[in-house]
Amino acid sequence: MKRILCCIMLLAITPVAFSQDYILLPGEFFLSKGQSLNVGLLISNKLENPKEDKYESAKVTKFTILEDGKKADLKAGAAEGAKPVLLRPMAYSGLALLAMERSPQAYDFEKTEFLEHLEQEGLSDLHKKAETMGQPEFREKYTSYMKALVMVDKASGGIYGEKLGQELEILLLQNPYKMKYGDDMIAQVLFQGKPLSKARVGVQTKGLNGSVFEANYTSDIEGKIYFKLNRSGKWVIRMIYLRPATTDKTADFESWRSSYSFGFKEGL
Repeated sequence: MKRILCCIMLLAITPVAFSQDYILLPGEFFLSKGQSLNVGLLISNKLENPKEDKYESAKVTKFTILEDGKKADLKAGAAEGAKPVLLRPMAYSGLALLAMERSPQAYDFEKTEFLEHLEQEGLSDLHKKAETMGQPEFREKYTSYMKALVMVDKASGGIYGEKLGQELEILLLQNPYKMKYGDDMIAQVLFQGKPLSKARVGVQTKGLNGSVFEANYTSDIEGKIYFKLNRSGKWVIRMIYLRPATTDKTADFESWRSSYSFGFKEGL
């Protein structure tokens, strides 16, 4: 298929231990009305043995849920230090979209560490640039954006593709809870509201048996990637956009990280 061939897929097998990717991961993606939704905040670039973080209000700028056509602020009622970060009865049937935005954080790398970071993220041009720079350390300032989509009783609603205005944003262009096994799924990445082309986007699946699978794709001119829903389990789309710092003179590089989690069940 032409649109599948336009994506370049690379297998990624080595995690970046120092990469601070954040993922909102519900304990269960398929719920019933009245059932409590619990959501963990994971620190990892893989779904294999991730670390769960606690809720820290000072580091969270936005925490919302969109359900039944209304957006609610979760930040005001979130408990400091809570783990999981959310435990909430679901009052409405249909899709619900959770979103979190964290305030910018800084991370200091030794040069060899930073070069490995760039290499494992597939950022070859930046790797060449950093390699020629004489400094022994690099500071990266990063901002994290997360989404998680759950289904309560039924797969109704179009909020799976809702634009929330995140600076680096992943959109689903189809409802995964209405898809069949083997269907092609389309996602789109936006930076500052515009399609981001030639971006390396990872798609991970944690199967029902706990096995983790990952493939990387390159977005096309419209910022889109195409992949098949070929396993039941928890799915995460994640990406990083990194460039030399232009807005903060205290950092050498700045990055934006985004993740979007959802569930898929064969024969739903």
